[in-house]
Amino acid sequence: MELQRNKIFRCLACVRAVPVFLLVLAAAACGDGGGEGIDTGGGTSAPEVERAGPVLFEGDDFYKPPEPLPPGEPGELIWIEPIEAPPQMLAWRVLYHSRSTNGSDIAVSGFVVAPDQEPPQDGWPVVALGHGTTGLADACAPSADPSLLDVLRLIPNLFGFPYVVTATDYEGLGTPGHHPYMVGESGARGVLDSVRAARAIEAAHASNRFVVWGHSQGGQAALFAGRLASDLAPDLDLLGIAAVAAPSQLAVLSNTLSGSYFRGYLPMVISSYAETYPDAHAESALTTAALERIAVVDEACADEIMSIYASLDAILVDQSVWITEPWKSLAELNEPGRGKVEAPVLIIHGGDDEQVPVDTSEVLFEELCAHGTSVQRIVYPGQSHSGVIFASANDLSRWIGDRFAGVPPINECES
Repeated sequence: MELQRNKIFRCLACVRAVPVFLLVLAAAACGDGGGEGIDTGGGTSAPEVERAGPVLFEGDDFYKPPEPLPPGEPGELIWIEPIEAPPQMLAWRVLYHSRSTNGSDIAVSGFVVAPDQEPPQDGWPVVALGHGTTGLADACAPSADPSLLDVLRLIPNLFGFPYVVTATDYEGLGTPGHHPYMVGESGARGVLDSVRAARAIEAAHASNRFVVWGHSQGGQAALFAGRLASDLAPDLDLLGIAAVAAPSQLAVLSNTLSGSYFRGYLPMVISSYAETYPDAHAESALTTAALERIAVVDEACADEIMSIYASLDAILVDQSVWITEPWKSLAELNEPGRGKVEAPVLIIHGGDDEQVPVDTSEVLFEELCAHGTSVQRIVYPGQSHSGVIFASANDLSRWIGDRFAGVPPINECES
């Protein structure tokens, strides 16, 4: 859950106000990178993958897939559209096959960026990004934002060395259908299939070796990608999960949000779960005043949703919602710490996070350790929900570089 609230951070003076997800990309570019000169070879060699020539989009609406949608495997490209990129970079908007929460074949959008230079023998390592909250409406899809080029200009400095970067919009953002906001499996599928989509672009030269980096909503998606990768994407080689300010412990989080400017996240979650799960009904959880405004959740992006709901004293009928059914079971189902992540995990959190309480990631750390995950947790004192992106950029880039170089991770669960 991440919200910009019109802040333009340092090193972004040249960038217009953009969705928070794009700020995440920009934040990484502000660091010195670290880890230069790592070996991008070694590790598990990339298996053969069918790489597509340009499946060029031709039409009026990139985000409207063919009807009916021709069948395709997860990650298979429907079409791509080359987009303007800075020198020495290639970039595409992509529409690819994925699976919905009910198993249906769906189209998901996103974008892919690759170095325009000779790749390593086994292809470029891949960083898959999970974006923070932009909203539930199609207009909130990051790949459709007109400021995307401003952020692409910063990507050559992303982590200090070249990678393929793939970024999903998630199910139902930009494309038809509901966006299952804060539904862990949906976010995981979008992220994992975006790596396959990048590998299907011949000119990207993407390997099967990848790390997932997610902030806020994307942190939850990243952790679920780590839990489900061996089942959903056995063809890919997941080397690490970096979860920044990831929301967890929904009942605790709800208590914090209810008394804050950010209470608008709650009707977003309730509305999403009501659309996703047949036993969930928003009327059992939201106050009359919150329900009267519920249309904005599907029509506006995060800034406007927060503004509209900030004036309400009460969003939920009672905080006990999260200990009653079906909401208790749904919160448990989408709790990111309730299973083992096979790859090493880095948890990053700001000590003064105003949206996701820092104590919740301590519980998340303990839960992941209990399930046998290798975890390192770093808290940055004084940093906010968004500010921690900048504060952690150098540490994050070194950690990701170490994963691709095969350096053994720090496992604080053993200390």
